[in-house]
Amino acid sequence: MTEPERAAASLRFLAEASEKLSESLDYDLTLSRVTRLAVPYLADWCTVDLLESDGRIYRVAAAHVDPIKEALLHETLQQFPMQLDEPRGVPIALRTGQTLIQPDVTDEEVQTVARDEQHLRLLRVLRPRSHLIVPLISHGQRLGALSLLYSADSGRRYADSDRALAEDLARRCAQAVENAQLYRAASEAEERVAQRTAELEERNEELRTMSQQLWQAAKLATMGELAASIAHELNNPLGTISLRIESLLARTTADDARHRALVIVEQEVERMAGLVSNLLHFSRAGGPQISTVDVREELENTLELMHYHLRNHGIEVVRAFASDVPLIHADRQRLRQLFLNLFTNASDAMPEGGTLTLGVRAAGAGVTARPAGIVVEIADTGVGIDPALMARVLEPFYTTKPDGKGTGLGLAICRRIVQEHYGTFDLDSTPRQGTTVRITLPGSNGGESLVGESTRG
Repeated sequence: MTEPERAAASLRFLAEASEKLSESLDYDLTLSRVTRLAVPYLADWCTVDLLESDGRIYRVAAAHVDPIKEALLHETLQQFPMQLDEPRGVPIALRTGQTLIQPDVTDEEVQTVARDEQHLRLLRVLRPRSHLIVPLISHGQRLGALSLLYSADSGRRYADSDRALAEDLARRCAQAVENAQLYRAASEAEERVAQRTAELEERNEELRTMSQQLWQAAKLATMGELAASIAHELNNPLGTISLRIESLLARTTADDARHRALVIVEQEVERMAGLVSNLLHFSRAGGPQISTVDVREELENTLELMHYHLRNHGIEVVRAFASDVPLIHADRQRLRQLFLNLFTNASDAMPEGGTLTLGVRAAGAGVTARPAGIVVEIADTGVGIDPALMARVLEPFYTTKPDGKGTGLGLAICRRIVQEHYGTFDLDSTPRQGTTVRITLPGSNGGESLVGESTRG
């Protein structure tokens, strides 16, 4: 590669690494993704070891070009744990805060490092030949170390020219670890608040009010880092409301006007449960509930929930549903949340009224040999999106709504839901003319779930 090509490749690598590091606040999962990204681009194997406050070193992520040898990376540290005072490798980087580069590791050095014959056998199977170890440092605190190694099999060697890219990656990893630790501490604090709140709720309404004030104070103190814990808190009252609705429904009949009103309330409670599930999923990947779904039916169900809102805002709904639309396997609640978010966005984009056009048609089988799927198009005649903002509207917590309205999570969650279902999510928009959201989803394939595998980015 020429130097400009190498620089461009490094920038692409760091951009992808940053995306991986920002996807989750679970640093075990995040760092695991980064080590797999580093192999084989930067290393034949890559490990991340973190430093505990008591001086213990533990491995949180490891990846190897050879899946069989990957297990040895964890096994080696479990059987022969590193000590912070050792005069080699990761402990030196953690003590000094300096990057270590060794272009050539000799067999004699491997023998010197080995604790015993078993350790030596493991090292000789791994065949280390060159290493680059970078400490993870954030705000002056040494959090761990990123280790990049080449084996004798590849013939590659590290040089000083590799230092800058490795240190840049380590800085990003260190920031992700620090953010995750702050988030974890905040979550633990919120869990303690939640436990206390549950105890107070068993007493009386006066204490319930006091617990809510305490919960709100803790929420403000820990701010957005408490998203996952807040979702857990919402599950409690939702469960209570759901039980009460079931009890009231049992006392009414289908021809009772109150029965229909309760059904609508029950649907709204289910939708709120879906919101909580999506918030949990966006924070730490919750599990979907898969069933066979007719997307046209789910669009109609969601329209029913939004009927009065759309009518009061002067919005006309136009349906363009094909007759040959196949069924899909999907999470019904998440699809409904997807459509609800998109309908709400469309409504906000048409404050003076307009037309909301819903289209559903069959799509042919793709190159992945998935069964024939569907295309859903949701188009509005609203204000549209400034081309300069198109690249950002799908970012989490970015919102174009004025006065701080909106969380900035709506479109980000929509795209994540679609990606879970192995679909694609595209936006087309023209200022002052409107926006079209185009979604493709694979069809049902005889009972096999399309959700639960690794989602595409």
